[in-house]
Amino acid sequence: MENLLVGVDIGSTNIKMVAFSNNKEMIGTQLFRTNTLVKQTTEERIAQFAAMFLAKHGLEMDSVGRFVLTGVGASFIETDIAGIPTFKVDELQAMGFGGLCLSGLQKAIVVSLGTGSAFVKADGDSFVHIGGSGIGAATLEGLSMLILKQRDPDVLSDFASSGNLANVDLIMADVSKDALSFLPMDATAAHFGKLSAETPPQDIARSIINMVFQTIALFAVFLGRSVGITDIVLTGGLTTMEQAKKDFGAVGGLYGFNFVIPEHAVFATAIGACMSNL
Repeated sequence: MENLLVGVDIGSTNIKMVAFSNNKEMIGTQLFRTNTLVKQTTEERIAQFAAMFLAKHGLEMDSVGRFVLTGVGASFIETDIAGIPTFKVDELQAMGFGGLCLSGLQKAIVVSLGTGSAFVKADGDSFVHIGGSGIGAATLEGLSMLILKQRDPDVLSDFASSGNLANVDLIMADVSKDALSFLPMDATAAHFGKLSAETPPQDIARSIINMVFQTIALFAVFLGRSVGITDIVLTGGLTTMEQAKKDFGAVGGLYGFNFVIPEHAVFATAIGACMSNL
């Protein structure tokens, strides 16, 4: 197999790779946790990760026809990767294109759940950045490290699976005996409103995840309302967490929005960079 197109999304904490054949068939994906500052990303480092990625699929570097780079770290790459023609795609374009391709939608708000959160209005071949937030994976990991001494999202997700939000968060039933026309009785009234010294750590983990996801979801809803779009496509590493579908879905149900987590959502930006070059 020759002339593969390899997309590389160079984020602030992870590098995500995807490969396509020249007939648009996806060969595979892989995520690398870099554990270094993004500005330390070099052509040689990308080549090393690419070699490992290709080897995983029984391929050699000489099977690659082009590299397509995107993400914040792409700005630090100034020459070709391993002597192979290397191009760059604007991250917001790649993100929007990938979100639409994976979801099958023609128009949506595409949300990148990265270190922070980015929001793109994607409409056909038009991609416009409409907002961003410092709330994201770094917030989730930082708060969890501070409170629970654990920052790995996968470990936190498993730990929180047995947690009970009702033991940590105030809900409307706690603050009002009468249902409000616009809010169900189980809607969140205040994150951590019931926290005490005896609160089990599993419940705290669940509440941290819920707070981060609900906050991002509400950003998406407000932005969606401002541009008249009710389909929200979620992408990025946090989409694999068990709680994502439930927490975003709860906000969507409350406000009449459709949150979608497509297959390969983690690699949406890398996929978008490739698809825009096939």
